[in-house]
Amino acid sequence: MSYVMIDPEKCIKCYRCISVCPVKFCNDAAKDPTHVTIIAEGCIDCGKCVDACLSEARYYEDDTPEFLNKPHSNLVFIIAPSVVGSWGDNFKKVIYFLKNNFKAQKVYDVSFGAEITVLKYIEYIKKNNPKCVISQPCPAVVKYIEMYRPELIPYLAPVDSPAMATARYLREVKGFTGEIAFLGPCIAKSAEFKDPNTNKYINYNITFKSLQKYMDGKRTTVAELPEGRFDELEAERAVNFSRPGGLKDTVIRDMNAPLKIRKIEGEIIYDEYFEELSKNLADGKSVPLLVDVLNCEKGCNFGPATLKILTQDEVDEVINKRIAEQQKKFKGEANFLKERAKLTKELANNPFARKYDRKDYKFSKPTFKQEDIDKIYLDMNKRKPEDFKNCRSCGYKNCEDMALAILTGTNSKINCMFYVEDQLTSKTNAIQSVIEKLTQSVKQMEEKVTNIKLIFAEITNSFSLTNDVLKNVGTSNNKLLDMAKDFTPIVDSITEISDQTHLLSVNASIEAARAGEAGTGFAIVAHEVDKLSSQTAIEVEKITPLVTNLITSINTVNEKGELVLEDLETIKNSYTTFYQVMSDMDSMMNKLSEESNNLNKFIQ
Repeated sequence: MSYVMIDPEKCIKCYRCISVCPVKFCNDAAKDPTHVTIIAEGCIDCGKCVDACLSEARYYEDDTPEFLNKPHSNLVFIIAPSVVGSWGDNFKKVIYFLKNNFKAQKVYDVSFGAEITVLKYIEYIKKNNPKCVISQPCPAVVKYIEMYRPELIPYLAPVDSPAMATARYLREVKGFTGEIAFLGPCIAKSAEFKDPNTNKYINYNITFKSLQKYMDGKRTTVAELPEGRFDELEAERAVNFSRPGGLKDTVIRDMNAPLKIRKIEGEIIYDEYFEELSKNLADGKSVPLLVDVLNCEKGCNFGPATLKILTQDEVDEVINKRIAEQQKKFKGEANFLKERAKLTKELANNPFARKYDRKDYKFSKPTFKQEDIDKIYLDMNKRKPEDFKNCRSCGYKNCEDMALAILTGTNSKINCMFYVEDQLTSKTNAIQSVIEKLTQSVKQMEEKVTNIKLIFAEITNSFSLTNDVLKNVGTSNNKLLDMAKDFTPIVDSITEISDQTHLLSVNASIEAARAGEAGTGFAIVAHEVDKLSSQTAIEVEKITPLVTNLITSINTVNEKGELVLEDLETIKNSYTTFYQVMSDMDSMMNKLSEESNNLNKFIQ
């Protein structure tokens, strides 16, 4: 299992966790598109991702909740020497808090266990004359070798870590049967203490951060507490064990010889050194007798579960002060060596031995054929040398490691920013092409709409003229109708006059006949008048139907004219509506053209 956890809601998938992770393939960036998940069986609990995560999506669990939820009647604490890295000179006040708040019977300094570890290192080296010994105080390093560098397992020092040595001493030498809680800087210690092959001594791993959080909840300020003191197990030079080279300095002094020791820590041990060491061991080349190795670049004082409120110089000052205090307690080198001799004799029959087991992980050594990797490259559009950026933005140190992660299923090509950039460029070009076509179509539509608007303007004008003409015709027709109607009384008058004239002519003819020869001329005139009257009557009869027909025709024309005007008005309204639609379309085309231009500028 892993003691490093993730809060998916906080993860921003920045890949910093992958970038700092020594093993890479315990992070899965392909499983979920929203966050990087942890493959627990592959994690070494180094805590680098916890330190690196700026969004606080990575965190860890230790045994503090379990410890706080249980009653403790027979309890001791053992504290890592790195306590000074978190509380400086106030570390003694932390001792007081543990004894008074948790009722710890005693509090021991793990530096004493470091003294035991150094003794057993020296015994092992002298007795076995090994080619190389890799130190094991750092559980993350041990777990890494067991999982990812099994060829180096035979070279791990077969000795207890300082914490385990302290606990073993208390149980096997002093006979303590109660609970032992370890207070330290390390997440991975939880895995070490839960390993049945290595631990039957320590019950809880409580980290400095967790203790500080608990004290904050209690509103306890460490600086305001009185000082406590470690109980009887005293160390001297091993109080230096928590900083880089602490083991080296102690072993060299104890063996009184310039041993060939490699002091190394940090990222380089995973990226380079263990690979080089494995190769040199396999090739029979020269290697260090002792490798003093730590996961944390600045040593245990700045481990993943420390407070990190002091500088390295401030911590070194406190450590140097502690060394001076401890040397003063032993009253000189001679007394220290005398005490060391007693301890050596006391532990002669107890090797404080540790065993290691290979821990298989399916991605410990990804082995794929080059053609498989090349297929991934092609799929990621990596064809030319300049396509291999090795930018590390995906979290891996080069494009090959990213390709391996894709092959193992722990990552995806969409997490390569250059692949995404290529895809975006391709899609952008396609969109830009569409925009250009759209812009061209919009312009053509604008031209057609403009032409249609001009045509409609002409039609509207024609309708106006036609409407005016029809209205004028209607007015003239109405006047003509009025005039036609005026003919009726005139015709009637003419008919009446004609009738009267006819009667007069008849009377005149009668009178002319009576007059005899004297009336002959008058008779002729009367006859002509009667003839004219008859002709007038005939013409009047012709005019009467013509006037009637004219009135009827004018009325018919007027009625049809009104219908035409109504139809023209309806058509005009339809054209007006259509013209407005075209105007709105023209406005929309202008806006669409403007937005197309803006989008094109944005994409460019």
